[in-house]
Amino acid sequence: MKKRSGFTLVELLVVIGIIAVLIAMLLPALQRAREQAVITTCQSNMRQIALASLIYAQNNRDYLPVPGQFWRSNNPANGRHRMQGPLVTYEVKSNASPFAIERVVQIGLLYATKFIQNPESAYCPGGLDDKDFGYNWFPKPWPMDNATTYRSSYSYNPYYNDGYIENYNNTGVTQPGQIAAFPRVSKYPKTKLLLVDLINDAASITHKGRGVRPAWNAAFIDGHVVTVISPEIRQQFIIQGSANNSWGRFENYRDMIETLANGFELTPPYTGRVQHQPRPEQGGGKTLYHP
Repeated sequence: MKKRSGFTLVELLVVIGIIAVLIAMLLPALQRAREQAVITTCQSNMRQIALASLIYAQNNRDYLPVPGQFWRSNNPANGRHRMQGPLVTYEVKSNASPFAIERVVQIGLLYATKFIQNPESAYCPGGLDDKDFGYNWFPKPWPMDNATTYRSSYSYNPYYNDGYIENYNNTGVTQPGQIAAFPRVSKYPKTKLLLVDLINDAASITHKGRGVRPAWNAAFIDGHVVTVISPEIRQQFIIQGSANNSWGRFENYRDMIETLANGFELTPPYTGRVQHQPRPEQGGGKTLYHP
């Protein structure tokens, strides 16, 4: 009898089936591992920025790099910084502005003054391909192009007070405006976020978690970083809509993240929780947690 060599079709199909089952079992684990690696790198970036902010403040009379609260410039003659909308909290450099210490803001100012060395530290690796907030989309070298508004993927010092500020390029004339609530380290509440992942809508969540475990990293003024996992916040993104041009929605989402990051639980309704007190002369405003 002739000795058989090789495998029969049935045997091959069985082996292929076993391999397919093993791959199906391993792929979710590999995906979770990749997601966790991105979250960990993002946490490292935030710690670097928080530490750089503290060192910057030590060298600048306790002030964080919030452009001395001056819009488009650190020069007092150019008027106070006005936080006209949530997008300002991501800004690194405005368009029509050259790259210079006097013209960059927030994380951009940390980079210009060499307190952070790698520009990619200003971006979560999970969001590098976002056309509005992704490092890969901005002209290089970063952030040199005069015609481009450069943004980080991290919202920086995302709190404001209503007050009166001088108009840009119209010194001596004041108007109602929004100014940074916590410009100084010594006045920065320990329970408030110094940095938080991109807050906009469900489509732009950086750590999507396959829609089941959406996550946001949040850094505090002392440098510690907390990862918040919350399908409820993602659902509110869907219900309430984009936060890019709405302080109200941005604050709702920010405060939900802040609440969970501080160890509190969310209870509905998810709106109307924040109370601002315009006390900039006392070094900052006051916000309340979700009840």
